[in-house]
Order: sequence, then structure tokens, then C-alpha cells
Amino acid sequence: MAKSAGDIRASKWENSLYHEGGVRKEYHELSKGRQAVVKAELKRVQAAMVAKLENKKMKLNAGGEDIEVIFTKKGLEHAARDAMFNLSGKYMSRKSMINIDEILKSSVYVEKQTFKEPRKDKKEFFFAHKDTQGRQIYLKVAFDRATSKSGRYYLYTIVDRL
Repeated sequence: MAKSAGDIRASKWENSLYHEGGVRKEYHELSKGRQAVVKAELKRVQAAMVAKLENKKMKLNAGGEDIEVIFTKKGLEHAARDAMFNLSGKYMSRKSMINIDEILKSSVYVEKQTFKEPRKDKKEFFFAHKDTQGRQIYLKVAFDRATSKSGRYYLYTIVDRL
């Protein structure tokens, strides 16, 4: 999916967060002042996500393998930052970001992607979600072996293409 500044894919944000002069823009196209407004809203969204979801666990099926996914502060903050900066708030509103656990629960596992060089950080699990308008986003679940011998899976980021 190509990203465009048109309002076709815009999620509903209060105060037209990504609009300037009546025109929907990408985050990097916004003026410095408007970017500061988005950054301030990002901090509020991150805090709400962490307060609701930090250390919550859920079971998901990843291609026949049952995995337990947790929500970490670092992962939630990274996902929110990507949704608001890289995707410019097109696919997710504040409410949907705070309820990202429900979106992940209803998402479908995407077969492991083959990269030219395998990732050393094991960030390889993707779950696809289509909204009511047919737009698709991918929720990336990462694997972290540093915290325990068995490792853990956690929500890492949100992207609109693999």
C-alpha cells in the first residue's frame, strides 16, 4: 500500500492532528509547530497504551505454533511512534491504538518472510489486520531471548507493508 497524503486513509484524530490549511499531510510534511502538536499527542497516547497494556499477555497462533505475546513499555512506545510518525496516523486512531490488544487478537498470522539476510534480532513474526474499509496493516511481534533462556514474544511495531 502506498502512503498518500490524501484523506482517503485518514483515521479520525481530534483537532485534525495531521491537517494544515485544510489539507491532510504526512508527518514529515507538517510544519515544525504542527509536528510538536503531534509529538505531544504521541506522549499522551503512549502513556495511555502503557497504562492499559503493560505486562498484559495473550496467546496467539503463529503458523501452528502457539506463542504467548506480552506488551512491553518499549514495544508499545515504538509501535505508537511508528503509527503516528511513519504512517502519519492513517490507519489507527487514538482509540484503536489504546486497544491494540484487541486488534492483535483479531489479526491473522502472515507466513514468515524470507529476507536476503536473516535478521539477527529475530523480529520475524507478522500478524495482518484488515479494518472495515479493507485497509491492511501488519503488527510485528518480536522475539527477545535476552530476558530469559526460553525468550519471549512482544508487540514491536506497526507497518503498512512488509
